[in-house]
Amino acid sequence: TKGGSAFAVLINHRLRPESAREVAVAAAQIRASGIPAHIRCVAGEPPKNGVPVWARDARYALLEQAATEQGALHLLLAHHQDDQAETVLLRLTRGSGVKGLAGMRSVYPGANIRLLRPLLCFSKAHVMATAGASGWDIADDPSNQDPKYARTRVRSALQAVSGDGARLAETATNLAADDAAIERAVTSLAIRAVSVAPHGVIQMDRTLVRDAPRTVSARLLDRAVRMAGGAGGPIRRTRIDRLLQDICTDVDTRRTCGGAIIQSKGPKTLLWRELGKLPKPTPTQGLPRDLWDNRFRLNPEDVWLKEDPNLFIGPLGYNGLRGLEAIATEGPKTLIGCAFTDCPPRQVIAGWPAIWRGDHIAGISTFGSVAADDGPNAKFCDIKLFHVRFSPPTALTVANAC
Repeated sequence: TKGGSAFAVLINHRLRPESAREVAVAAAQIRASGIPAHIRCVAGEPPKNGVPVWARDARYALLEQAATEQGALHLLLAHHQDDQAETVLLRLTRGSGVKGLAGMRSVYPGANIRLLRPLLCFSKAHVMATAGASGWDIADDPSNQDPKYARTRVRSALQAVSGDGARLAETATNLAADDAAIERAVTSLAIRAVSVAPHGVIQMDRTLVRDAPRTVSARLLDRAVRMAGGAGGPIRRTRIDRLLQDICTDVDTRRTCGGAIIQSKGPKTLLWRELGKLPKPTPTQGLPRDLWDNRFRLNPEDVWLKEDPNLFIGPLGYNGLRGLEAIATEGPKTLIGCAFTDCPPRQVIAGWPAIWRGDHIAGISTFGSVAADDGPNAKFCDIKLFHVRFSPPTALTVANAC
C-alpha cells in the first residue's frame, strides 16, 4: 500500500547434504509467487561445539548483508509463537533478567536495519497449515529433533507440560512492557551520567550511577563495557555486578572486562580498549562493513585505503607511538595536528587504528573533520591522515526508548 517491494533471502548453512536441494525448492516456490529470491551459502566449516550459535551468527550476517546490498530498510524474520515460548523458557533456565525473559521483539531497531517479526502472534501449527494450504512443500530439518541441542530439549519439555506456548509468549509480551520502562530509565541515566569521546573513551559519573536503580545501572554499564572493549555480545551478569560494586564504592579500582579497561578514580569511571586484546592487522581491502575492532568505522571517501592490497589496519601500539615520537621533536600532536585530539593518555592512543605497510606506518587515524595532509615535517610526507568514526554496533540506548 505504500509502494514498497519485497524480496526473499534463503540461507544454506551447508550442515546437511539435503539443504542445497531444500533451499532451491523453497526459492523456486517463492519466485513462482512473484517474489525475487536470493540464495546465500554460509562459508567456512562449523565448529565442533556451539554449532547453533555459529549458524545463527552466520545467518544474520548474510541476511543483513543481502538487505544492505538491496537497499532494504526492513528485514522480516519468520519466528513464530512457538519460537518465542521456547526462547523464554530457554532464557529462564539460564537465569535471564527482565530483558531476556521479554523474548524476541516484534520490532527491533538494529544498527543498520530494522528487524521485524510479524509472525510472533501465530503458532507454528497455524504457520504450517497456511503454507500447506498454499500448496507449498514443507521441509523439516531433522536437527530440530536432536536432543544434544538445548533448544530441542526445551521444546520437548514445553510439549510435555502443555504443548501450548501461548501463555509463555504472553509472558514475554508483558515483560517487554516492563523492559521498555527500564530502557527509558537507562536513556535518562545515560544522558546525565555518561559522555563518549570521539576516540572511544567513555566516562561515567560514579555518583549518578550509584544512585540509580541497580538494574538500570547494570544495563548501562554492560553496554559501556561492550562499546569501549569492542565486545560482540552481552557480558556475564556476575562480572557486571562486580564492576558495578566497584563503581558504587569509594575505592579506586582498575579492572578489565570484555576487552575494556575500567578505571574508577575519584568521582569518575573511565572505560577504554584493553591494548593486549586488540586484533592483529587486517587487510583494508575487504574489511567487513568497514568496521575495525568492532569499534571504528572507516570513511568510504578515503578510497586510498582500498586501492593498495599491501595496506593493513591494526593498532598503533606503543612501538608505533614511540616511532612517531622518535622523529617528532615537538611530539605527535604538533606533527599530526588534530589526529591526536584532546591528548588522551598514551595507553589510549596506542589502541587507535593505524594503517601499516609492512612495519612502516602509512596512515594515522583522526576523529575530527580535518582534511588529510602530509604533515608539516618532511619525514612524515608518506604518512597520511585517515578518518574514522567511533561506531560500535552496541549503543548506550535503544532507538525507541526516548
